[in-house]
Amino acid sequence: MESEVLWDCLTCNQCLKDCPENINFADLVRMARYKMRHTTNQNVEQLIAHKGVYTTISEIMSRPYINPDRSLDWVPKDCLISDKGNILYYVGCLPFFNYEHDNLDSIAISTLQILSKIEKEPIVVFKEEVCCGHDLYWGQGKLKTFIKLAKKNIEMFENAGVSTIVTACAECYRTLKIDYPEIFEDFSDKFEVKHIIEYIYEMWKDGKIEFISSGELDEEISFTFHDPCRLSRFLPKENNITEKVREIFKEFEKLNYKFNEMAH
Repeated sequence: MESEVLWDCLTCNQCLKDCPENINFADLVRMARYKMRHTTNQNVEQLIAHKGVYTTISEIMSRPYINPDRSLDWVPKDCLISDKGNILYYVGCLPFFNYEHDNLDSIAISTLQILSKIEKEPIVVFKEEVCCGHDLYWGQGKLKTFIKLAKKNIEMFENAGVSTIVTACAECYRTLKIDYPEIFEDFSDKFEVKHIIEYIYEMWKDGKIEFISSGELDEEISFTFHDPCRLSRFLPKENNITEKVREIFKEFEKLNYKFNEMAH
């Protein structure tokens, strides 16, 4: 339990994919980290990613009287947003990573633009949104803090009148789709959680959108896609987002785009 090896695991679940007994080792690691938290004095902040900076931010958010005041300056002027409504765009912790990486706002901007162009109502975006708790739960085994964050989120969802939650973050999706309902039995009855890929796929299949080229392409453009662990091995087999995204990519090939699978 006191070995630092426990914190080397990425909980990617590749081992589950290859295990003949279908043993979920990522779950075992998560539970072991939780136990280690309560049975040893090891300073795990020195072992986890970013020295625990982002999980510390998440932990601060879990406190009862702490409400973030996020900037919404990134929201395009042509996108109507509200603090109440049916559809929530759950941004996740994307803004905090702007301190380390450039141009991450483009993910949020593109997601909100897609939702705004399709829906006929303002999209809910919270200034006071808190972390879903994924890294605290899976990365540090802090179950109690995770539950505090979940309760704050659920209260905000309910107060806003939200029925559908859309996110572009794989970790937020897995957390809201799988982990929350495992702890709060009525969560799935109240809220429908969709990844933006699912949302686009359903709109396309329902004939509400179509894929078109922005202009004539002189040459074929090649692209690839990395399947996040949380959108593939961490989801039930019937939740086939990996297949849906490839079906979309096949449609792209009609527009002179060429999808190339990664070697791994």
